This record gives sequence, structure tokens and C-alpha cells, in this order.
Amino acid sequence: MPRGTALSQFERGQIAAMKAAGTSNKQISKETGRSMQVIRDYLKDPVGYGTHKTGGPKPKLTPRDKRALYNAASNKQIGVRELARTVTPHAHYSTVHRAIQESPNLVRRSIRKRPRMTSTHFYNRRNYLARQVYKDSKQYGNRRELEKAISKAFREMPDEILRNHADRQHERVAELLEKQGRETHY
Repeated sequence: MPRGTALSQFERGQIAAMKAAGTSNKQISKETGRSMQVIRDYLKDPVGYGTHKTGGPKPKLTPRDKRALYNAASNKQIGVRELARTVTPHAHYSTVHRAIQESPNLVRRSIRKRPRMTSTHFYNRRNYLARQVYKDSKQYGNRRELEKAISKAFREMPDEILRNHADRQHERVAELLEKQGRETHY
């Protein structure tokens, strides 16, 4: 590590002019009051003088590795150790965990402690609504009447059924839109 101050722009120009004139390094050192080593270092690489090389080992995760890691972490519900094993086997799981924590786009959420709503659950709720809408053998003349009846039955549905049903409603609507009204797996 250098002990003295770096050469100023003026000193650099002075050294370059003296060397171009054929002056020896020792003479340049005496005239500028700088050490022989700093003169040698500057003349060896005038353009790169004063730039500091960043040291240290190469990062374990390349940008490509990080992209693959973020993609896998955002699309799957698997742990850090499993991600490290499958996506980046050359990196330690703590390195993978650190990379995930540094990403502003990935936010950790705890998994809900209740079972996912299956097609059976949805079928039961749909049947409940259908029984309410068509009770007493009620028939509807047009779509508007049917929609009103469904809305009314939905409003009158007990809170417990609604609370259980509402947790997954956004997923059902998204799937219905994706399948353009065709049959869904719910």
C-alpha cells in the first residue's frame, strides 16, 4: 500500500515531459521530490495510475445464477436449502438465503395454516347456492333475474360459509378468466 500521496495532475505532466526529454528516473525523482518507486509506477502505466483494483474473491453467484434463483424462489414454495441444491449447487445455502434477502422483489410470507380449498369444497358451496336459488322449484325468465337471485342468495349466505369461501375467491376468478368461462378445476 502506498505511504505517500498520489501524484497530482501537474506532477504527472511534469514527469511525462521530463521522461520525453530523456531525463533518467533518478533525476526526475530528485527534481520532483518524489520517490523512485512512484516515478516507476507512473511511467509503467500512465493511464492506469491511481486506479484501484477491487480485490477479493469472485462472487459465488453470477447475475445469471441470481436471476435463475429469483425465478425459482418466486414461482415455487420450497426452502432455501432445496433452492441451493437444485438451482445453484455450487453455492452454500446461506449464500442463496442472503441473495434472496437482498432482492427487493421477493417478500417472504408465511404459509397459511389451513388446507387449500379443494374442488369438493367448492362443489359443496356451489350446491348450497344452487339450492337457495332454485328452492321451491323457482324458474327464471331471463339472465337478469337469475343474477339477482344468485346475488340475494350470496348475501344471505351464513358468515361462516362466506369466510371459508372468500379466502380462495381471487384464485377462482383468475382461473375462470384464464379459461374464458370454460370448466375450471374448482
